[in-house]
Amino acid sequence: MLTCVIFDLFRTLVHPPLPDEFISVLTDRGIHISSEALPWISAGFPLASACLHLGADPSRTLHILLRRNSPSITDALMTTAEIGGHKGPIPKGLVAETREVCRTTIEMTRLDPQARFVLSELKARNVRLGLASNTISCMTGVVKHHGLHLWFPSPTFSCVIGITKPNARLFLGALSAAHCGATQAVMVGDTWTCDIVGALRVNMKAIFLDQSGGSPVHRLFQDVSSFWTVGTIGEVRCRPEVRDLLSKSLPVPIETIEASPADHLNELPGGQLIFNALRDVRTVASLSEILHCFSYSRD
Repeated sequence: MLTCVIFDLFRTLVHPPLPDEFISVLTDRGIHISSEALPWISAGFPLASACLHLGADPSRTLHILLRRNSPSITDALMTTAEIGGHKGPIPKGLVAETREVCRTTIEMTRLDPQARFVLSELKARNVRLGLASNTISCMTGVVKHHGLHLWFPSPTFSCVIGITKPNARLFLGALSAAHCGATQAVMVGDTWTCDIVGALRVNMKAIFLDQSGGSPVHRLFQDVSSFWTVGTIGEVRCRPEVRDLLSKSLPVPIETIEASPADHLNELPGGQLIFNALRDVRTVASLSEILHCFSYSRD
Protein backbone atom coordinates (compact mmCIF):
# COMPACT_ATOMS: atom_id res chain seq x y z
CA MET A 1 0.00 0.00 0.00
CA LEU A 2 1.35 3.41 -1.02
CA THR A 3 1.36 6.08 1.66
CA CYS A 4 3.66 8.74 0.17
CA VAL A 5 4.15 10.75 -3.02
CA ILE A 6 7.51 12.37 -3.80
CA PHE A 7 7.31 15.13 -6.41
CA ASP A 8 9.85 16.63 -8.76
CA LEU A 9 9.70 20.45 -8.81
CA PHE A 10 10.51 22.06 -12.16
CA ARG A 11 8.26 21.17 -15.10
CA THR A 12 6.22 19.03 -12.74
CA LEU A 13 4.76 21.40 -10.16
CA VAL A 14 6.32 24.61 -11.45
CA HIS A 15 6.95 25.64 -15.06
CA PRO A 16 9.57 28.06 -16.47
CA PRO A 17 8.73 31.66 -17.40
CA LEU A 18 7.20 32.33 -20.80
CA PRO A 19 10.16 33.62 -22.88
CA ASP A 20 8.51 36.67 -24.49
CA GLU A 21 7.03 37.91 -21.23
CA PHE A 22 10.28 37.21 -19.43
CA ILE A 23 12.33 39.26 -21.91
CA SER A 24 9.81 42.11 -21.71
CA VAL A 25 9.97 42.28 -17.91
CA LEU A 26 13.78 42.15 -17.84
CA THR A 27 13.97 44.87 -20.50
CA ASP A 28 11.64 47.07 -18.44
CA ARG A 29 14.02 46.57 -15.52
CA GLY A 30 16.98 47.66 -17.63
CA ILE A 31 18.46 44.19 -18.15
CA HIS A 32 19.29 42.94 -21.63
CA ILE A 33 19.95 39.23 -22.06
CA SER A 34 21.91 37.85 -25.01
CA SER A 35 20.23 35.36 -27.32
CA GLU A 36 22.84 32.79 -26.29
CA ALA A 37 21.96 33.04 -22.61
CA LEU A 38 18.18 33.33 -22.96
CA PRO A 39 17.37 29.61 -23.48
CA TRP A 40 19.31 28.75 -20.32
CA ILE A 41 17.65 31.48 -18.27
CA SER A 42 14.20 30.65 -19.59
CA ALA A 43 14.82 27.04 -18.58
CA GLY A 44 15.50 28.10 -14.99
CA PHE A 45 19.25 28.79 -14.92
CA PRO A 46 19.44 32.54 -14.22
CA LEU A 47 23.25 32.59 -13.99
CA ALA A 48 23.70 31.82 -17.69
CA SER A 49 24.38 35.44 -18.66
CA ALA A 50 26.96 35.75 -15.88
CA CYS A 51 28.57 32.53 -17.11
CA LEU A 52 29.15 34.03 -20.52
CA HIS A 53 30.47 37.25 -18.96
CA LEU A 54 32.94 35.32 -16.80
CA GLY A 55 34.03 32.89 -19.53
CA ALA A 56 32.34 29.85 -17.98
CA ASP A 57 30.47 27.22 -19.96
CA PRO A 58 26.79 27.34 -18.82
CA SER A 59 26.33 23.58 -19.04
CA ARG A 60 29.39 22.79 -16.93
CA THR A 61 28.57 25.56 -14.45
CA LEU A 62 25.00 24.34 -14.01
CA HIS A 63 26.27 20.79 -13.49
CA ILE A 64 28.52 21.99 -10.65
CA LEU A 65 26.08 24.45 -9.04
CA LEU A 66 23.37 21.80 -8.88
CA ARG A 67 25.67 19.98 -6.46
CA ARG A 68 27.02 22.95 -4.50
CA ASN A 69 25.30 24.97 -1.77
CA SER A 70 25.85 28.62 -2.66
CA PRO A 71 23.99 30.70 -0.03
CA SER A 72 24.35 33.97 -1.95
CA ILE A 73 24.57 35.18 -5.53
CA THR A 74 28.12 36.31 -4.81
CA ASP A 75 29.09 32.78 -3.76
CA ALA A 76 27.57 31.35 -6.94
CA LEU A 77 29.36 33.92 -9.07
CA MET A 78 32.69 33.17 -7.39
CA THR A 79 32.21 29.52 -8.32
CA THR A 80 31.29 30.58 -11.85
CA ALA A 81 34.38 32.76 -12.10
CA GLU A 82 36.55 29.88 -10.91
CA ILE A 83 35.08 27.61 -13.57
CA GLY A 84 35.66 30.23 -16.27
CA GLY A 85 39.18 31.06 -15.14
CA HIS A 86 38.18 34.67 -14.47
CA LYS A 87 40.82 36.64 -12.57
CA GLY A 88 40.09 39.52 -10.25
CA PRO A 89 36.99 40.59 -8.33
CA ILE A 90 33.45 40.02 -9.54
CA PRO A 91 32.09 43.28 -11.02
CA LYS A 92 29.52 44.80 -8.66
CA GLY A 93 27.21 45.52 -11.56
CA LEU A 94 27.22 41.85 -12.51
CA VAL A 95 26.28 40.81 -8.99
CA ALA A 96 23.34 43.23 -8.92
CA GLU A 97 22.17 42.22 -12.40
CA THR A 98 22.38 38.48 -11.67
CA ARG A 99 20.49 38.96 -8.42
CA GLU A 100 17.71 40.75 -10.31
CA VAL A 101 17.59 38.07 -13.01
CA CYS A 102 17.25 35.40 -10.32
CA ARG A 103 14.49 37.31 -8.57
CA THR A 104 12.63 37.86 -11.84
CA THR A 105 13.01 34.22 -12.85
CA ILE A 106 11.44 33.07 -9.59
CA GLU A 107 8.65 35.65 -9.85
CA MET A 108 7.77 34.56 -13.37
CA THR A 109 7.79 30.82 -12.90
CA ARG A 110 4.26 29.44 -13.23
CA LEU A 111 2.66 27.09 -10.75
CA ASP A 112 0.84 24.28 -12.51
CA PRO A 113 -2.87 25.17 -12.39
CA GLN A 114 -3.71 21.75 -10.92
CA ALA A 115 -0.92 21.70 -8.32
CA ARG A 116 -2.76 23.15 -5.31
CA PHE A 117 -5.83 20.98 -5.86
CA VAL A 118 -3.81 17.77 -6.26
CA LEU A 119 -1.59 18.47 -3.25
CA SER A 120 -4.55 19.41 -1.07
CA GLU A 121 -6.47 16.30 -2.15
CA LEU A 122 -3.53 14.01 -1.41
CA LYS A 123 -3.05 15.66 1.96
CA ALA A 124 -6.76 15.18 2.73
CA ARG A 125 -6.28 11.47 2.04
CA ASN A 126 -3.50 11.40 4.65
CA VAL A 127 -0.85 10.82 2.00
CA ARG A 128 2.63 11.98 2.99
CA LEU A 129 4.27 14.40 0.56
CA GLY A 130 7.90 14.98 -0.32
CA LEU A 131 9.92 17.01 -2.81
CA ALA A 132 13.10 15.87 -4.58
CA SER A 133 14.59 18.40 -6.98
CA ASN A 134 17.75 19.06 -8.94
CA THR A 135 17.96 22.77 -8.11
CA ILE A 136 20.61 25.46 -7.75
CA SER A 137 20.64 27.45 -4.51
CA CYS A 138 19.25 30.71 -5.88
CA MET A 139 16.18 28.94 -7.27
CA THR A 140 15.10 27.17 -4.09
CA GLY A 141 12.99 30.25 -3.29
CA VAL A 142 10.49 29.03 -5.90
CA VAL A 143 8.99 26.75 -3.24
CA LYS A 144 8.08 29.56 -0.86
CA HIS A 145 7.16 31.97 -3.67
CA HIS A 146 4.34 29.66 -4.76
CA GLY A 147 3.36 28.66 -1.24
CA LEU A 148 4.53 25.09 -1.76
CA HIS A 149 6.25 25.10 1.64
CA LEU A 150 2.78 24.51 3.11
CA TRP A 151 2.89 21.01 1.62
CA PHE A 152 6.68 20.54 1.58
CA PRO A 153 8.15 21.93 4.82
CA SER A 154 11.37 19.94 4.30
CA PRO A 155 12.14 19.82 0.55
CA THR A 156 15.17 17.89 -0.64
CA PHE A 157 17.40 19.87 -3.01
CA SER A 158 20.44 18.61 -4.89
CA CYS A 159 22.41 21.75 -3.98
CA VAL A 160 21.98 20.91 -0.29
CA ILE A 161 22.51 17.15 -0.51
CA GLY A 162 25.50 17.58 -2.83
CA ILE A 163 24.27 15.06 -5.40
CA THR A 164 21.72 15.06 -8.21
CA LYS A 165 19.04 12.66 -9.35
CA PRO A 166 19.15 9.86 -10.39
CA ASN A 167 21.61 9.20 -7.55
CA ALA A 168 19.87 7.17 -4.84
CA ARG A 169 20.97 9.55 -2.05
CA LEU A 170 18.63 12.29 -3.20
CA PHE A 171 15.62 9.96 -3.30
CA LEU A 172 16.50 8.46 0.05
CA GLY A 173 16.87 11.97 1.50
CA ALA A 174 13.40 12.91 0.29
CA LEU A 175 11.94 9.68 1.68
CA SER A 176 13.60 10.31 5.03
CA ALA A 177 12.21 13.86 5.15
CA ALA A 178 8.73 12.46 4.42
CA HIS A 179 9.19 9.69 7.02
CA CYS A 180 8.39 7.00 4.49
CA GLY A 181 10.02 3.84 3.15
CA ALA A 182 10.76 3.39 -0.55
CA THR A 183 8.31 0.56 -1.13
CA GLN A 184 5.46 2.71 0.20
CA ALA A 185 6.26 5.66 -2.06
CA VAL A 186 5.75 6.77 -5.64
CA MET A 187 7.87 9.36 -7.50
CA VAL A 188 6.17 11.86 -9.82
CA GLY A 189 8.39 13.56 -12.39
CA ASP A 190 8.82 14.60 -16.01
CA THR A 191 12.29 13.18 -16.73
CA TRP A 192 12.83 9.48 -17.42
CA THR A 193 16.45 9.13 -16.42
CA CYS A 194 16.44 11.43 -13.40
CA ASP A 195 12.98 10.88 -11.96
CA ILE A 196 11.61 7.55 -13.14
CA VAL A 197 14.68 5.35 -13.41
CA GLY A 198 16.19 6.84 -10.27
CA ALA A 199 13.03 6.04 -8.31
CA LEU A 200 12.82 2.46 -9.62
CA ARG A 201 16.38 1.82 -8.55
CA VAL A 202 15.56 2.53 -4.91
CA ASN A 203 12.44 0.34 -5.11
CA MET A 204 9.93 3.17 -5.39
CA LYS A 205 7.10 3.14 -7.91
CA ALA A 206 6.96 5.97 -10.44
CA ILE A 207 4.53 8.14 -12.37
CA PHE A 208 5.89 9.74 -15.53
CA LEU A 209 4.28 13.14 -16.18
CA ASP A 210 4.25 13.66 -19.94
CA GLN A 211 2.56 16.95 -20.75
CA SER A 212 3.94 17.01 -24.29
CA GLY A 213 1.01 15.04 -25.68
CA GLY A 214 3.14 12.06 -26.67
CA SER A 215 6.83 11.82 -25.94
CA PRO A 216 9.37 9.70 -27.87
CA VAL A 217 8.96 7.18 -25.05
CA HIS A 218 5.41 6.50 -26.17
CA ARG A 219 6.05 6.68 -29.91
CA LEU A 220 8.79 4.08 -29.70
CA PHE A 221 7.14 1.80 -27.18
CA GLN A 222 5.47 -0.42 -29.78
CA ASP A 223 8.85 -1.19 -31.33
CA VAL A 224 10.26 -2.22 -27.97
CA SER A 225 7.26 -4.40 -27.15
CA SER A 226 7.96 -6.34 -30.32
CA PHE A 227 11.10 -7.66 -28.66
CA TRP A 228 10.23 -7.83 -24.95
CA THR A 229 7.37 -9.14 -22.84
CA VAL A 230 6.47 -8.19 -19.29
CA GLY A 231 5.36 -10.60 -16.61
CA THR A 232 5.10 -9.75 -12.95
CA ILE A 233 6.37 -6.47 -11.56
CA GLY A 234 9.93 -5.84 -12.66
CA GLU A 235 10.08 -8.98 -14.82
CA VAL A 236 11.18 -8.60 -18.43
CA ARG A 237 11.67 -11.43 -20.92
CA CYS A 238 13.03 -11.40 -24.44
CA ARG A 239 10.65 -12.88 -27.02
CA PRO A 240 12.01 -16.28 -28.18
CA GLU A 241 11.66 -15.49 -31.88
CA VAL A 242 14.06 -12.54 -31.67
CA ARG A 243 16.43 -13.85 -29.00
CA ASP A 244 19.23 -14.84 -31.39
CA LEU A 245 18.98 -11.55 -33.25
CA LEU A 246 19.16 -9.43 -30.11
CA SER A 247 21.96 -11.49 -28.57
CA LYS A 248 24.22 -10.36 -31.42
CA SER A 249 23.40 -6.67 -31.11
CA LEU A 250 23.09 -5.93 -27.39
CA PRO A 251 26.14 -4.85 -25.36
CA VAL A 252 25.32 -7.18 -22.46
CA PRO A 253 23.93 -10.75 -22.36
CA ILE A 254 20.16 -11.00 -22.60
CA GLU A 255 20.10 -13.12 -19.44
CA THR A 256 21.78 -10.28 -17.55
CA ILE A 257 19.20 -7.79 -18.77
CA GLU A 258 16.32 -10.12 -17.85
CA ALA A 259 17.73 -10.66 -14.37
CA SER A 260 18.11 -6.96 -13.59
CA PRO A 261 16.73 -4.64 -16.31
CA ALA A 262 16.99 -1.44 -14.25
CA ASP A 263 20.73 -1.89 -13.79
CA HIS A 264 21.31 -2.00 -17.54
CA LEU A 265 18.95 0.74 -18.64
CA ASN A 266 21.57 3.07 -20.10
CA GLU A 267 23.25 0.25 -22.04
CA LEU A 268 20.16 -0.54 -24.07
CA PRO A 269 19.15 1.39 -27.18
CA GLY A 270 15.74 2.65 -26.12
CA GLY A 271 16.09 0.62 -22.97
CA GLN A 272 14.11 3.03 -20.83
CA LEU A 273 11.05 2.19 -22.89
CA ILE A 274 10.91 -1.23 -21.30
CA PHE A 275 9.95 0.41 -18.07
CA ASN A 276 6.88 1.98 -19.58
CA ALA A 277 5.42 -1.52 -19.61
CA LEU A 278 6.30 -2.41 -16.04
CA ARG A 279 3.60 -2.26 -13.43
CA ASP A 280 5.90 -0.06 -11.35
CA VAL A 281 5.41 2.83 -13.81
CA ARG A 282 2.38 4.76 -14.96
CA THR A 283 2.19 7.63 -17.44
CA VAL A 284 -0.12 10.63 -17.03
CA ALA A 285 -0.67 13.77 -19.07
CA SER A 286 -1.66 16.05 -16.18
CA LEU A 287 -1.20 16.32 -12.43
CA SER A 288 -4.85 15.60 -11.69
CA GLU A 289 -4.49 12.13 -13.22
CA ILE A 290 -2.11 11.27 -10.39
CA LEU A 291 -5.10 10.95 -8.09
CA HIS A 292 -6.49 8.12 -10.23
CA CYS A 293 -3.12 6.40 -10.40
CA PHE A 294 -2.74 6.65 -6.68
CA SER A 295 -6.13 5.06 -6.08
CA TYR A 296 -5.22 2.30 -8.52
CA SER A 297 -1.87 1.65 -6.88
CA ARG A 298 -3.44 1.05 -3.49
CA ASP A 299 -4.99 -2.21 -4.74
